[in-house]
Amino acid sequence: MDIQTLADSVLRELEACGYADGTLRHFKNALSITSKWFQSEAAGIYCDDSHKRYADYLQNRLNSGELCKTWYNVKIRCLSRIQSFCEKGTIECGYDRCSHRDYIPSVEAVGIIAAALSATQLSDDFKRKLDSIMRKFFCFAEDAGIRPLNATHQTMVSFIHHCHDAGIADKSYIVRSLLVLAEYYVSVGKMPSVPAFGFIVPKQIKGKMIPAFTEDELLAILGAIDRTTPVGRRDLAIIMLALGTGLRAGDIAKLKRMDFDYRAKTVTLVQSKTGRPLTVTISGQICNAVSDYILNGRPKTDYDNVFIRARAPFKAIAPSAISKMMLHLCERAGIEKKPSRNFHSLRRTFGVWLASGGVSVHTISQMFGHAELNSSKRYLPFQDDEISQCAMDFDGIPVQGGAYCELS
Repeated sequence: MDIQTLADSVLRELEACGYADGTLRHFKNALSITSKWFQSEAAGIYCDDSHKRYADYLQNRLNSGELCKTWYNVKIRCLSRIQSFCEKGTIECGYDRCSHRDYIPSVEAVGIIAAALSATQLSDDFKRKLDSIMRKFFCFAEDAGIRPLNATHQTMVSFIHHCHDAGIADKSYIVRSLLVLAEYYVSVGKMPSVPAFGFIVPKQIKGKMIPAFTEDELLAILGAIDRTTPVGRRDLAIIMLALGTGLRAGDIAKLKRMDFDYRAKTVTLVQSKTGRPLTVTISGQICNAVSDYILNGRPKTDYDNVFIRARAPFKAIAPSAISKMMLHLCERAGIEKKPSRNFHSLRRTFGVWLASGGVSVHTISQMFGHAELNSSKRYLPFQDDEISQCAMDFDGIPVQGGAYCELS
C-alpha cells in the first residue's frame, strides 16, 4: 500500500482525535520522516517486510545512540498507527500500550490475533490483555524463524517456559491467550487439537498478602495532591473513592455519572473482574470530592465516564493510568516502595479498616463484591488485639521447677 496515502490518512485521524497543535506537529514531522524512509528504501510501499525493516532501522539507531528514546517512541507510535490504519481503516486515539510499541509482530500475525479474538465472546478489556500477550508470542515465534500460521503446540510450550524464565507474571493470562489462539488454529485446520497447558504452567504463589498503607502514609499521599488543579481534583476523588469503597482501578475507570446516586449516597456498578452487580455506600466527603471534580476539573467531552484523561484526546482514564498516578503520588510523598504495593493496596487498606472496626468477614466479603469468602482473606489483617485475648495464663498448671518455680 502507498505509504504517503497511509501517512495522510493517519494524520487526518489524529487531527480528529483532538490532539493539541504541538502534539500534532510532532506526529506530522514523524510521519513525514517515516514516509521519506519508505520512499527511499521501499519504493514508497508499506508492507510486512518494509514495516519490519523500518522498525529494525529505528531500533539500530536507538541502540547506537543516533536516536533519543523520546523521538524513537514517537516514530514507533506513528509506525504502529500506520499498521493499524492499514489493517482496520482506523486508529486508536490515546497513548499506545507498551506492548504495542515494544512488541510489533508481522501484519500476518496481527491479522491472526484479530481473527482469534473476534471469534470469542470476551469483554473488550480482556481482549486487550490477551492481544498484548499474543503480540509477545508472535514476536517470540518470529524471532525463532517460525511463521505465524506455522506455530505448533511445542512453540506455545516453549513460549510459556520463556515467560517463566523471564519472570513475566500473569501466567493464567498467558495460558488463556494461547488457548484462544489454539482454538482459532483448530478452526482453520492448522492445529489438530487444543493443547492442555495446565500441567506445564509453573505453580504460582497463592494467597499473596497485599500490603496496606498506614494512616500516616495516606495523609502524606493526600497532602501531595495539588487540589487547586483539575488533575489534583480528579486524583483526590479517585483515591477517596477507592479508600471509602474498596473499588478496583478498572471499576473506577468505568464509572459513569449515572452510576452515582448523590441523594442515597450510593454507587451502583457491574464489576469488571467478576461480572457481578455491586452497590456501595459513599460518604458525604466522597460525594463532595467527585462533584468538585465534575464541576471544576473534568474536561468537556462526549464520554459519559466520570474520570477523564487530563490531556487530549479527552476520553475515559485507563486503569493503568490510575496505577501510575498512585506511584507518582507515593514518590512525591516520600512513601517507601514495597513489593506488590500499588493502587490495589487501597483496597487492602479498606479491608484493614473494616476488620479493625469489628466488621465480620462475611460482611466485608459482601462489600468487596467477592463471589467466595476465601477471596477476601488476603485483604484482611491479623487482629493482634483479638489474638492477645486468646493467650492463656498458668492458672491451674503447676510449675515444678525452673526459673519460674519460686513465682508459683
